[in-house]
Amino acid sequence: MIVLGCMDLDLALRTEKPAALKDTSTLDEKREMERWERSNRMSLMIMKRAIQESFRGTMSDEADAKSFLAELEKRFAKNKKAETSTLLSTLVSMKYKGKGNIREYILEMSHIASKLSALKLVLPEELLVYLVLISLPSQFNQFKVSYNCIKEKWSLNEIISHCVQEEERIKQDNTESAHLAFTSKGSTKRKIKEAANSGPPMKHHKETKESGCYFCKGTNHKKKNCTITTLGVRKRGCLSCRKPINGERYIYVGDGKQVEVEAIGVFRLLLKTGFYLDLKETFVVPSFRRNLISISALDKFGYSYSFGNSQFSLFQDSKLIGTDLLSVYDNLYSLDINTSYNETLHVSTRGTKRK
Repeated sequence: MIVLGCMDLDLALRTEKPAALKDTSTLDEKREMERWERSNRMSLMIMKRAIQESFRGTMSDEADAKSFLAELEKRFAKNKKAETSTLLSTLVSMKYKGKGNIREYILEMSHIASKLSALKLVLPEELLVYLVLISLPSQFNQFKVSYNCIKEKWSLNEIISHCVQEEERIKQDNTESAHLAFTSKGSTKRKIKEAANSGPPMKHHKETKESGCYFCKGTNHKKKNCTITTLGVRKRGCLSCRKPINGERYIYVGDGKQVEVEAIGVFRLLLKTGFYLDLKETFVVPSFRRNLISISALDKFGYSYSFGNSQFSLFQDSKLIGTDLLSVYDNLYSLDINTSYNETLHVSTRGTKRK
């Protein structure tokens, strides 16, 4: 149909065949009949050429392009009841999982509703709005309550606009960079060994007063209040380390789960080029299996980078300071560092961890 319309050959499909010519027919009537016959002839040729050869033998020899198209549609007729049931089941069971674009998700629901309307099952716009709200995840619960508390009702375009704004607000509230994460290896074994060596407490144990912190040798606090953790001191390259405050105790990973942050500090890496890379605002997360560096965090602290040919290059003031290659196993860039000074780290091109 599109091809015939672009070629201006769809006259025979849009209009009925003119009355048969007579001796008294005017010149305009003869021209109209000539145009219609040409359109009908060319339309039949194009449609027969476009369909599969197996269908050509089963089609009757229709001389009218409009009748030929109607006969062809019968061969592909669908069960309207079954199609309606499938579309309605799909629409009711749709759930937004927080991935992708919520605007496109709602428009997809609207598209399914329009298909149902074509099958003579018209869904009111108000019902479609409620279906959208029901399909939203738990992160939108506050948004749903707000809608239920107001008197006015939103149209489909309004619900799309408000949902997009709410999604942006949720992302801004939950997004925080997990700059670097160290895996605490052997900590479980150390705790078991310490528990085995400690033995039962002595009955006549005499407590000794601590004049200060015997861990960092500070005099204004005790060890239990020390801001420098054992993990931060044990890791080579740790310049400073502190305990997280209330708003920093957990970060959210890609699947929405929260993981505990043990410490936050500054770590130094010795790159193969001899450059010392200081990673500020580093999150120490023992449950992470990999050490991750956020590209956006590097950009935040004045570094620039480039990608190409499965290679990553890191620059400072247009000077190359480090390179790494893309791993074929996990699609992460492995930073080229001096392993005698650092532990192996991995650069993630997928951005930040969620908090």
